[in-house]
Amino acid sequence: MKKALLILLSGLLLGCSTQKNTLVSRTYHNVTARYNYLFNAKESYNESISKYSKEYPFAYTSLLPVFLFPDKQAPSKTAEGMDRAILKSGMLIKYHSITAKPRNAKQNTPAQRAFYNQREFCKYVDDAYLYIAKANAFQHEYGKAQQAIDQILLNYPNTETKADAQIWQGIIAGAEGDLIQYGSALGTASQLKGLSKKQAALLRAAWADYHIKKNDYSKAIENLEQAVFFETSKVDRNRYRYILG
Repeated sequence: MKKALLILLSGLLLGCSTQKNTLVSRTYHNVTARYNYLFNAKESYNESISKYSKEYPFAYTSLLPVFLFPDKQAPSKTAEGMDRAILKSGMLIKYHSITAKPRNAKQNTPAQRAFYNQREFCKYVDDAYLYIAKANAFQHEYGKAQQAIDQILLNYPNTETKADAQIWQGIIAGAEGDLIQYGSALGTASQLKGLSKKQAALLRAAWADYHIKKNDYSKAIENLEQAVFFETSKVDRNRYRYILG
């Protein structure tokens, strides 16, 4: 009985190989990627940021930073959580990315052709690249962060993560002191339609940071006020309000 069960499980796992693109394999890899890997990456990333925000040495006698990750202490203070986020995201990509085309797939309609021609058939690979980018930013591994962002912008242009990647491309450029690239990336992001409330908050905060770096405080105030309106994080919203004050 046990032997028969093992054979059955082995057959199911073999049928769920990333080299095979079927409804069963896609379902298996999407569910496993989301709940076994992306969930853990997200939890590690968010917990690390939450802890760091509480420990951050705010200097209330000077202008507070819009973003915390450029601080010199960020890599050491967030290393454990960010390393885990990067590890889990990398494992998601390694074990659950499906790039093989589905066999005998119909291509009679535009929707069917679009499905067949997509590069990736696991829904969460682009999300994994985004966490790799953001976690590397906290580790000041900006080159690695940019590589992950480039993957999204190049290979996953029709996903919701495109807006996040475009905004983070600018934020990272700003952390490296490249204000020309910062403004260019945010300008491109501002043209995107259908931003979520969270993405709108990030974009407005990034524009505020950009204008602060250019000493254009009137525009910084305008964007920070909008960031406060869209921001759902109480911690970030309070920091924006303090900067405004």
